[in-house]
Amino acid sequence: MLPHTSPGGEARGDPRTFADHGVPDARLLYRAVERGLDTPVGTTVRVGVLPLGVVAAAYREAFRSVDDRVPADVEAALSDAVACTAEQFGGRHARVREELLPAFYAHFVGFHAAYHGSVDPVVVS
Repeated sequence: MLPHTSPGGEARGDPRTFADHGVPDARLLYRAVERGLDTPVGTTVRVGVLPLGVVAAAYREAFRSVDDRVPADVEAALSDAVACTAEQFGGRHARVREELLPAFYAHFVGFHAAYHGSVDPVVVS
């Protein structure tokens, strides 16, 4: 499932979210991360900091392929997406492509939208 549809098929997010960073369509970024992870459909992992760090690293690599650097707001959003996704799954097992990547992406896009133009943290209590 691409990041801009929910399980019910409703649109979610804007594919131009990262256009200012040279990524004209976020679906291309999402697909690059899927390819970079090379994880077959149905693969499960215990969600924690290590597998989420691998997902974040795949996003960093995708951004570097566009501009040789990871923008500060993207880096901050990735870091917070790791923490929020880890909390969301609480160490349970999840299917990588079907559950983990869409959840991570949703957090990542949310934080990026909050940080775009600023790297000040969003306080969540």
